[in-house]
Amino acid sequence: ADTNGRNAAVACALSLLDQEPFTKASEHLAMMIADSYFGHELGHTGGGFNVLWRGIALPLLPEDQQHRARRHMEELAWYYDTCRLPGGGFSMLPSGGTRYTGADWGKGVGLTYTAPKKTLRITGKPRTKHSKKTPPIKPDIWGNDRDRVFLSTEMAEGFGKEDEPPHVVFAKLQQREPIPADYAAKYMRHYNPVFRTLAARKLIQLRSDEAYDQVEAALKHDDPRVRRAGCDAISGYDNWRRSGRIGLDRALVSERFTPHLSSMLADKQVGWWEADGALWALAASEPADIRANRKHIDRYAGHEEWYLRESAYWAMVGLGKAITSDEFLTLADRFNNASHVFERSSYDGGIGHLIGRERVQLEPETIAKFAQMIAGQLYEASIAFGYEEGAARHEAAHRVMMVMKRFPDAPYHLIIDDLVAYMEGWTPDYQHSGWLITGSKWQLGLVKICERLGKDAGPIIEQFERYLDQDIWNARNKNHTAIREAMRQVVEDYKALK
Repeated sequence: ADTNGRNAAVACALSLLDQEPFTKASEHLAMMIADSYFGHELGHTGGGFNVLWRGIALPLLPEDQQHRARRHMEELAWYYDTCRLPGGGFSMLPSGGTRYTGADWGKGVGLTYTAPKKTLRITGKPRTKHSKKTPPIKPDIWGNDRDRVFLSTEMAEGFGKEDEPPHVVFAKLQQREPIPADYAAKYMRHYNPVFRTLAARKLIQLRSDEAYDQVEAALKHDDPRVRRAGCDAISGYDNWRRSGRIGLDRALVSERFTPHLSSMLADKQVGWWEADGALWALAASEPADIRANRKHIDRYAGHEEWYLRESAYWAMVGLGKAITSDEFLTLADRFNNASHVFERSSYDGGIGHLIGRERVQLEPETIAKFAQMIAGQLYEASIAFGYEEGAARHEAAHRVMMVMKRFPDAPYHLIIDDLVAYMEGWTPDYQHSGWLITGSKWQLGLVKICERLGKDAGPIIEQFERYLDQDIWNARNKNHTAIREAMRQVVEDYKALK
């Protein structure tokens, strides 16, 4: 629950802001970090960032939860002891590699011991007369009043006593064996959103009337955190991979759960995170019920937050084989409104789900129109704030071509002008820009597309020739060399055709 140290780093940053929603969020994240001692090295880069930041954030716990920091340190005493060096310093231990290891990174381990002194602002030291004064940030920049509940460090009503340590609970929620419905329902009321999500998935796997009763009880709970957990049980939501598509009977969902989902979405005070869960769950309903909630889906499809646009998109994907051509084309509109890298990736997955898993049969005219609708994103995509413009532009184009590959007979001939427009600002210096020429396992690449187009590939070939004559290539860069050779070869092959 520290996601490569990001949760802890964000907790430190939020602690510097005075407004209550930010301090509550900081405390909430610190709680999750303290309780994740059993996964202290988890992260795709190895343990370095996770270990470094978690110790710094522990002092940010609420005053009545300081015992969690003590438990964290006691559970990891063996780890910190093995980080010690003979001379008194610390060394970060290797985990999954050696990139973020050694004495330089070990300084972060040392900070774990000094952080409780709260001598730094990011570890809880109050402002001084020397602290930089910054204008206050409006606390309503995200969500609404109900979303503030998701920042709580308290258990929801009905949880009962916290009688097991986090590592025991986590192991039970992750095990293959089923767990009792009342145990799963209990942890759907835990303060930790990871536990709530895992418990919801374990509950629905029981496929029993008792489990369905507990899901319905969650959907009617007074706490929006529990209602969201009820939604997660229906959708199979698992955080990183989003919906798990657990195959609940659609008639069951529509009869027992969809009325509650519709009520959530119709509620003008609904929290954003609650609405997100309801949209994911709605996708498991009968197609008629998805269509009956179309006005709610469309409202969130244009939301300012990308994850709400994403869940609205997947609510439409939930139509599955029943999706009409017009409904399918709305997904192209959704794709065109995307600006976030995760959002575009998810939308590609939605098309893959419909075409690959659902085997949706589409008229060639529909596929052609869809391709033409999204082709403009090759060169004029919306880019979310914070992305490096060049990298983001090529990544967006890469996603377009991933979607195109989903179609059995992709109409590349209809988007030649758009591909040429993309090439106008092309450069070999990015990963995705290279893939867009040579291809990857996710999309064909323009070289193979030119081979498919045959004599019609002329406008793209002209772009290749233009770049071959430019002084943009680094002979010591293997990627540059491979891209240039691929361009040169396809140009020669094309001239041979003529």
